Formats: sequence, C-alpha cells, structure tokens
Amino acid sequence: MAVLQTWSVGTNGTASAFASNRSMFDAWNGTAGATVIKIWRIWAFNGQSSAISGAFAQIHFLRTVAGPSGGTALTANAVKHDSTNAALDANVTFGTNRTITYPAAPVLLRRMAIYTDEYAISGASIDEFRLFTPGALIFDGGYASAGVVQPIVLRQSQGLTLTNVSTAATGSIDIYCEFTQE
Repeated sequence: MAVLQTWSVGTNGTASAFASNRSMFDAWNGTAGATVIKIWRIWAFNGQSSAISGAFAQIHFLRTVAGPSGGTALTANAVKHDSTNAALDANVTFGTNRTITYPAAPVLLRRMAIYTDEYAISGASIDEFRLFTPGALIFDGGYASAGVVQPIVLRQSQGLTLTNVSTAATGSIDIYCEFTQE
C-alpha cells in the first residue's frame, strides 16, 4: 500500500473556549476539482488549566455544506508529515469558532461528551485522561488498512464541524486532526 501525503492541524495551544452552539473545530474542502480530504484521526485535549466550575458539554460531529466564515483560521497551522509533500490545496481550510452552514437535515456522524473543568493530575478523573494521547483520541479511522472502517471523507464542497451543542460555556479544548489530501 502506498504511503499517503499526510498533514496534522490543530488549535496549537490556542484552545477553543466552550460556548453554546460554537464550532470548536472545522474542516472545509472548497476545492473545485477532484481533491479529497480524508480525516484519519481527531484528538480533543482538555485545555483548561485554571480553576473553574466545569460542566458536561456535548460535541456533535456534523457535516457542513457551505464554506465557513469568521472565527479563527487554523490552516496556517497545517504541518506536513514529510517536508517533500505537495502543497495543501489553497481551498482546503481549517478553523475554530467560525460560522457554519448545516444541511437542511443535519448529518450527525458522531457525538461525544466531555467535562470542561480544569485538570489536576492528582485527580485521575476523566478530564485528566484527556491530557494523554490515548484518552484524547476521539476518532480513529487509522485501522482502515485492515478494511474495517473508512476515514471521514470530505469531497468537493463538503466539510466537518465539531460543534458544542450543549449550553456549557466554561472551559476550553485543544483539538488536533490528522488528514490526507488525495
């Protein structure tokens, strides 16, 4: 099997603050051609380090149908896994806290709950578990080579958002994604 050109992108320490109905992270394939983005893995690290009263937040993985606007662009944070990879298509974008357009009948790919309070290593609760890579992995299409599961595929004019659909408005989260452009 040929090795695919792979990138990683994330909030890089500028954690997304929770707010009701906020897009915590999004990916958009606005290419005009046959370029396909495949999202293989997504991690969500607890980014809250100062003391707060946390709450449970519900994150939905939703398909999007129009290019996002506003918010904070993360595309410049995309890092090639191999410096000889071709350039990332200029119409492929990533961001946080951007305005998202959903289809008339939203497509829910997955949902997850996360607790938003600060972490304390001595606490050893679920929010501390999200500090470590195995606990922070919230989507893994990496075992697709066994023919078991597909990655999240973004074709022309398709996107993905991880949106906080709860009213939780405290805490923050760092989100990272590993993807290929084919």
